[in-house]
Amino acid sequence: MRTLFIALVYILASSCAGVKVVSVQDPKIDLNKYNTYCWIQGCELNYQGPDYGYNLERMQSIQNIIKEELESKGLVNDENTPELLVGFHVILEEKESVYTKHPDMMDPYVQPIRYWDEYESYYNQETYRFLKGSLIIDLIDSETGAVVWQSTAERYMELNEQMDKDRMIKGVKKALKEFPSKLDVK
Repeated sequence: MRTLFIALVYILASSCAGVKVVSVQDPKIDLNKYNTYCWIQGCELNYQGPDYGYNLERMQSIQNIIKEELESKGLVNDENTPELLVGFHVILEEKESVYTKHPDMMDPYVQPIRYWDEYESYYNQETYRFLKGSLIIDLIDSETGAVVWQSTAERYMELNEQMDKDRMIKGVKKALKEFPSKLDVK
């Protein structure tokens, strides 16, 4: 039982810890030279994962939040002559963690484990299932077709967790935090 509690606390703590973000950019490109953007031609709301995780309204909300965040950084939506093309996709993966319920396996230094005694109880395992959610945002130079900036935001969630709008806003803002704001450049 102690092990189950520790595992659940760890998973919940990591999900509460928020979003882990990794952003990369082409070092040869000055991102401040871009002023306009539009969505990639035929920008489909790209989702990979279990069917129960897909929600069209949520995907459209993410798209709108990305648009608002780019515009708050000084970029202008221009469908005719965009300098950047924007695309994103969401990936949900079911993951699992297997752990033992036997307390001596968690702390083998308290007393030496004698595997021949109660062999099965030492390996009495439980499985905890959860989701790993990823949001990937690509910004592409419209002339060259090269990805000039990409952000991957990841978060661990409970299987049945519903993403509310406030969490989506915080996640997208964090994912785009490293993208330079034109408003900060003088």
